[in-house]
Amino acid sequence: MRRKAFRNFKSSSAMRIREACHVDDISDSESIEHISHGAGASRFGNFHNYYKFNPPSKRLSVLGTDWLLPLADRRIVSTIDFGCNSGDLTVELHTQLRRLKLPLRTLGIDIDPVLIQTAKSLTARCDYGEVKFETVDVMRENERKSYVECFTSDGRFDLGLCFAVTMWIHLNHGDDGLRQFLQYISSRCDFLLVEPQTWKCYRNASRRMRRLKKVMFQDIGKLSWNNDVVQRIDEFIQNDCNMTIEQYFGITEWGRPLTLYRKYKRADKTNTPG
Repeated sequence: MRRKAFRNFKSSSAMRIREACHVDDISDSESIEHISHGAGASRFGNFHNYYKFNPPSKRLSVLGTDWLLPLADRRIVSTIDFGCNSGDLTVELHTQLRRLKLPLRTLGIDIDPVLIQTAKSLTARCDYGEVKFETVDVMRENERKSYVECFTSDGRFDLGLCFAVTMWIHLNHGDDGLRQFLQYISSRCDFLLVEPQTWKCYRNASRRMRRLKKVMFQDIGKLSWNNDVVQRIDEFIQNDCNMTIEQYFGITEWGRPLTLYRKYKRADKTNTPG
């Protein structure tokens, strides 16, 4: 019975993630045009004023109140937010983690130094635990070693956050770059909360860059992960990154699935089919 329940859970979660591939990003395509800093044509997704159009409350409402319970058995909770933008969501999630009544350490990283300066101004709100923000290009090994891997004693984190980042890695670094990114963040985290963009987002981003005559991404037609990119990311994390789905939360208002993965435990393998 336990094996069957596990199999049904995996199957239903995968089905919901596949359904997300066909959800229209209406809010994204309309709202992002009005975000400052390049009128929505930021090459790395480092939009300024982003949280005015997609406030943290929208994602928090999808997560609910019990999303942090899998971390309750930790002695200390260390979190990293990959692509934290101006830090608003990072700080809100850190505040929620306070309910665990455990020591907290949170690191937010982003490629944009202006956004990081804004994020640093938010740390005054955090009167519990440690919150730190650093300017980091996560695709550069030397920067990862200097800021990410020295934040904790073993370079690992209990929780990794990856909200609306995968597309920008993919557009700027191609299929191989996205796979390397997913392998890296999963190798550093016991739990990984991922919100990938759908293929419609890619087309919208490419169209904006072209219309505003900005430096273009590589030809998105050459990407092998395309229409089914959400499903491909999910399958890669589970099949190639030694992780499994802990909980699927649903689709955000901007049409993206929100899924919590965790590192495989030995017990998981005894419950898998076959």
